[in-house]
Amino acid sequence: MNSGFFENPTWTYGGGLYHVKANDRLMIDNLMDLTHETCVHANSIGQPEIDEAPCTTMVEGDQVILQRHMTGIQAPPFWQMDMSANGLDPQAQVNRWQICRFIPPTHIMIDVGVALAGQGGFDAAPERKAYSVVVDFITPETETSHWYQWGMARQFKPHDAALTDKIRADQGGIFNEDMEMLQLQQANICQWPDRKLLMPNIYSDGVQSRRIIERLLALENIPVVTA
Repeated sequence: MNSGFFENPTWTYGGGLYHVKANDRLMIDNLMDLTHETCVHANSIGQPEIDEAPCTTMVEGDQVILQRHMTGIQAPPFWQMDMSANGLDPQAQVNRWQICRFIPPTHIMIDVGVALAGQGGFDAAPERKAYSVVVDFITPETETSHWYQWGMARQFKPHDAALTDKIRADQGGIFNEDMEMLQLQQANICQWPDRKLLMPNIYSDGVQSRRIIERLLALENIPVVTA
């Protein structure tokens, strides 16, 4: 994961700020489990291979890292656009990766991208891939709301302002879909407050992230408010 792109001239960044009427923990669940992309973002970044590809979850101290790697697939529309922008054939087979890193209390960085199949994956040469980092800063406001600062830093065509605007607009549309889903989740939780969230995999990335938050809150003697 590259965290020095803000001052690195080979990178560029664009993003925005949303006020989300949902508990911040729901946003963390959403960002740490990208299988929702297949149905929520079917026309942009979603594809069946996300559900089918195995993933690994690791806990390193207070950080949770999820990795998913897909090989020999067709890139979805958003990444086809990025491939074209970087001079790559958008119809070529690719290797795709998603590496989510939760850093408490509410900070998530996600390495995402595609590389030409047979040319590597995350570690492929810059001219053989389209690589970005999704930046997520989440600030709790109330039990049912938070502020969400989002953005995408990319490693290709850093001086192309029109491309930055295009990616920001497309990514904003994707996050609008997330926000609609999260606010509906929160409305259901408020309507049925006695129902508990289903957590079928207690070792999943979202559950592990929640556990870290709860442990840190307990150290500060702050009551845990679940959503």
